[in-house]
Amino acid sequence: MSEERREPYLPPGYRVILSDPEVVQLVAPWGDVIFTWSRWGAAPRKVESLAWDHHRRTRKSAMGKER
Repeated sequence: MSEERREPYLPPGYRVILSDPEVVQLVAPWGDVIFTWSRWGAAPRKVESLAWDHHRRTRKSAMGKER
């Protein structure tokens, strides 16, 4: 399978929605759409990178609030 056709490896709870043939949406575990792309611009590595960056930022933010 080529790089562009594989499923992205996402953090726990994150998912990709392909409900529109032209649009890809990345959804956080709590249901917010956090990124939207043209289907042609959503390479799996880019989707993964943005999801993991978001995951790290939100975890750091949540950890800071717990203190």
